Amino acid sequence: MTPEAFVDGVARLSRQGKLPGFERRPAEDQSARSFRVLAFGGVFDHELCASVRPAPSGAGGVLATFSLRVLRKTPAILLGVLALTLWPGLPLTDSMLRLTFGWYDRLGVQTWWWYLPLWAISLPPLRTQWKRARAEARADALKQIEKIAGAVRG
Repeated sequence: MTPEAFVDGVARLSRQGKLPGFERRPAEDQSARSFRVLAFGGVFDHELCASVRPAPSGAGGVLATFSLRVLRKTPAILLGVLALTLWPGLPLTDSMLRLTFGWYDRLGVQTWWWYLPLWAISLPPLRTQWKRARAEARADALKQIEKIAGAVRG
């Protein structure tokens, strides 16, 4: 089997609706072929990237290597929202409280005393969610690899 035939088998599986997000990618060298498929992982989706090249033994087979990468869109949006809730969120909340409630100034309470701990409380659950999404994406990637192996074997 050639790398081109391998990727063609994966493309056929994708056209049947069994591999989401299939996309051929440019390869590093002339003899190799590359592609990617999606691996779902909860909130943070990943892409399973594959590079297929002729087997080094010369037996006519192929060697496929897979890597799992997070899609950057969702983490970037999440980090942006976290940054915006901290700044300008803190000064906006402080000014709103001081303008709306006259007694807030008289208490002598600084908004950051309670705002920063409430903001920081959201970080540990995000870390847990990240780990869970990574584990789910790995499990989905293994299923995708099994589907690919079954399709190219015939």
